[in-house]
Amino acid sequence: MKMSITDRLADFSGAFDLPELERHVAETTSRAWAAALPVERARLRRLVISGCGYSLFAGIGARLAIERFGGLPCEPLEAMECGRYAAVRFSSEVAVLGVSNSGTTSRVLESIGLAQREGALTFALTGAAGSPLERLAGAGVVRPVVGAGGRQSPTERLERHFGEYIGTLTALYHLALYLGHVRGVVTERERRDQATQVAAAAEMAQRALEDGPSRVAPAIGSLRHADRIYYLGAGPAYGTALFGAGKLLEEVPLCGVPQQPEEWAHLQYFLTMVEGPRTHAVVITPPGVGTDRTAEILRSIRDDGGFALAVTHTSEEAVREAASAVITVDGDCWEGYAPIPYAVPVQLLVTGLALQHGQTVVPLTRRDGGRLIRGSAVHGMPEA
Repeated sequence: MKMSITDRLADFSGAFDLPELERHVAETTSRAWAAALPVERARLRRLVISGCGYSLFAGIGARLAIERFGGLPCEPLEAMECGRYAAVRFSSEVAVLGVSNSGTTSRVLESIGLAQREGALTFALTGAAGSPLERLAGAGVVRPVVGAGGRQSPTERLERHFGEYIGTLTALYHLALYLGHVRGVVTERERRDQATQVAAAAEMAQRALEDGPSRVAPAIGSLRHADRIYYLGAGPAYGTALFGAGKLLEEVPLCGVPQQPEEWAHLQYFLTMVEGPRTHAVVITPPGVGTDRTAEILRSIRDDGGFALAVTHTSEEAVREAASAVITVDGDCWEGYAPIPYAVPVQLLVTGLALQHGQTVVPLTRRDGGRLIRGSAVHGMPEA
């Protein structure tokens, strides 16, 4: 008997134990950050995160937490931008964190080599012990993942990738708390309290996995005929918007365009004005300082004949009233930790669209075997 989209999404959701994943990453990386960045090396003036794809998106999602609790400016940069363009202004007061799950991403390796050439302190966050990135950076934190992936399924790679994304966010949040503690920005008690809030965000995400299939499935039909979908999010939610647009490209595949809500108001507004219902948007808007503006954006999309789906909290009445359709998330967390639970409905929505479009294995397999990402020439590498 053929399974419904809701049932297939429920099967996908059942592959995760996100609270266990968060606990394991928290326990291992909290100690590892202290080894990779001891107190005498943590007296920094600036932290740069170098990454590509979902590693970069996680850095953007975690930036607010790093700046608030770590007590220093944080600049997530796309790895080529970081290495070939920004590194010339680095110095010994700058730390560059290279993030790559495999530890083999060419541009991230390159950015670390070029940053070292300018005297910057470098370290790594990776999912592979002993990787080229960890060796090159000189200090590294290995972010293990449990509670995701590991089963045979048409979505097994997707399950692992989603677990890696949540694990990277978790590791970066605990970096923020470690930096804040050793720099005197947060007390030990405040650090423990915030660690509890990160764990609560993972619990919230697990509930979103359980409730999500039935909430997401009705929205899939309204998006299935779209030619492209804009993903809007402000602050940490911009990282989630990038995540959603990326997933749309590698799973359906369909053109996903990430954008800041305020930039939509200045630019993509005109497409909505002309295209009407052909312009679709997914707006990620957890409770936070930008929610009122997001409600205005949603209302404008609807009034100009476009279609906007809001991913928001059940309590955000203004957002829900302004949107064309809504996927709600239950539970409370600080806006800076919202990328963990709000990634869940975004992921489920894209996976449902992929299944609706007839994809049997999700995500799609690259034809180049990853050569374009891991096999290209690298500038600035030290001589062997």
